[in-house]
Amino acid sequence: APYLITKLDSAERTWKELS
Repeated sequence: APYLITKLDSAERTWKELS
């Protein structure tokens, strides 16, 4: 499921920006 990978990558980027 490519969309799941995209969501995971997006979430990781968001967490990095929030930190």
